[in-house]
Amino acid sequence: MNKFKKILSAGVATLLACVTIGCTTGSGTGNGGNGGNGGDVEIVDGKRVLNFSFLKAGFGMTPYEELAKAYMEKNPDVLIKLDADPYINTNVDLQINNGTNVADLYCVRDIDKLRQFVGEGKIMDISALLGSSFEEGYKEAGTTVKSNLSSQAIEAGTLFGKQWFVPEYTSINGFVYNSSLFEENGWTVPTTTKELEDLCKQIISETDGEVAPITYCGSAADGYLYFAVDNWMCTYSGLDNLDEFYEFGSPEVFAVNSPVTQAKIQAHNNLLKFFKDISEGGYALDGSMEIDHHTAQGHIIDGNAAMMLNGAWFENEMATVMRDEKYADLELGMFPLPYISDENNNKLFAEGYNTEDGKQIINADFGAYYFIPTDATNVDDAKDFLKFINSDEASELYTKYSNAPRPVNYNLDPEDEYYKDISAFGKSILKMAHDCYLYAPISSSILGINGVVGCYPQGDYYTKKMLLNPAQYGVEKIMESDYDYVSENWEQWVSEWLE
Repeated sequence: MNKFKKILSAGVATLLACVTIGCTTGSGTGNGGNGGNGGDVEIVDGKRVLNFSFLKAGFGMTPYEELAKAYMEKNPDVLIKLDADPYINTNVDLQINNGTNVADLYCVRDIDKLRQFVGEGKIMDISALLGSSFEEGYKEAGTTVKSNLSSQAIEAGTLFGKQWFVPEYTSINGFVYNSSLFEENGWTVPTTTKELEDLCKQIISETDGEVAPITYCGSAADGYLYFAVDNWMCTYSGLDNLDEFYEFGSPEVFAVNSPVTQAKIQAHNNLLKFFKDISEGGYALDGSMEIDHHTAQGHIIDGNAAMMLNGAWFENEMATVMRDEKYADLELGMFPLPYISDENNNKLFAEGYNTEDGKQIINADFGAYYFIPTDATNVDDAKDFLKFINSDEASELYTKYSNAPRPVNYNLDPEDEYYKDISAFGKSILKMAHDCYLYAPISSSILGINGVVGCYPQGDYYTKKMLLNPAQYGVEKIMESDYDYVSENWEQWVSEWLE
């Protein structure tokens, strides 16, 4: 039996019984920073210490330093110690399971690991926190924390009817481009794949091939090719079709003629068109598949390539390089994956396509998640800091210094005075978040929650394989294989998980 299912059938039952009768083990019992299972709260210079551990990655330290600074100004009796750990997604497992060096608040990426922690009773239920109201001093005073979060953020952190974790940020991705190069040459940001192809041809022609339209984002993370596939799948499918698909109600959602599978086919065909090397008839910089991502990103900054798939972290990740004086006037931007269109520039959609308020859909899952472990020491301050993090003030502050939007109902207007000092790149991301519908693919199906089946049911993206070996990994052939795989295993999955 699957490990998580064992937990589901035994450990979670115990955990939920404890929650139901109001167990107090591992939770604070009042104000003043009470300890959980981790022992007494550490005091330094008369201040209660709150240990916050998070991933040291593309956003750098500044967003977290600013959040801590703002909170400590409001709460001078608290000292927040920041632990930026590049290996936190591995170390959190050791710390939580061994009960050593456990932080009071974590922010990690592995949602499957968090779900396992929930089942093992190692994460605190924060349902009461989300149901509590912001106090006087907050702009949203009197309203609940939960009402400030998006419905998708709430759904992402909910298991067994309880809330256990909260998303950190919404991962905006698309085409990062050298906007200075675009302006210099009079190139227009494309809104359809027909316009994108015309632009690629224009760039090659007008620069005599000296500027590649697209650079593959190096060898890491499959060059983010899945950003293209996932976003094209969303813009072609529409919200209702996507929601039905991610419920995994039957094998037929994977059928070749189903709306989402048709969207996958369209997406992969466009991938093969745009991301082949130029020498092979595509529009990608020759050899860029083999270089590292920093070198590839350098090609955008230097103007050797015009566009690449990337995310909101691009500018912060390349900040050290861009401090060079020669880049003083460089401006970057990001735009959504263009709509799939035909040769006449007509947008193409699956049967049953719909969206919210006519907005373009961006596949924008959650990048990481905040949670409080049951072995935390300073539980009360961890909860209060987490409340602050989900306020409008803190969300605006986080976005200002990270370029990343949060799944909170707050101001994301790039023209607002508050954001006047952020870069052109940051404003382009805010514009995407403000103007588009951000779709986080979340499944409430037990099959989806436990990873029994997913968007790619055989466990892997095919994007790079298709580019390298299209004869073996033909698009429709792969989709038929996925459908056959799900159909063959469906009865077993139902008997094991759903009955």
